[in-house]
Amino acid sequence: MNGPRDGTYLSMYYGTYRDGGAEMSVVNVKELGRSASAVVAGVVDTRRPAVITRSGHPVAVLVPLDAASTASALEDWALAHLPEFVRSRAVADRESRAGRTIEAGAFFNAQPRPRKLAKRAAKRGR
Repeated sequence: MNGPRDGTYLSMYYGTYRDGGAEMSVVNVKELGRSASAVVAGVVDTRRPAVITRSGHPVAVLVPLDAASTASALEDWALAHLPEFVRSRAVADRESRAGRTIEAGAFFNAQPRPRKLAKRAAKRGR
């Protein structure tokens, strides 16, 4: 399958995409749906990203994360790409400094249980 010369049209089938020396797997959304576990295993094993395509056009990238820095990597990504996350963190920080927060356990204990859960808990003697 040949695409436009700008390189934005990729193979619809599992293959390889080279961009200036960087090599990435390319997988169609349908193939990802059929073999997601194998695709993720390939990304983790090779430590190379996989480009996900729909109708031959790239729509997402699956990127391996380093287990030691996963939490900070996700937070860094969110801070760089999700302005609503940054805004909500700023609001949460202001609320915390003003003392308008409570412990998670106290919050969840104060919430009424949904009727189904309350019935199940009563049956179990909780």
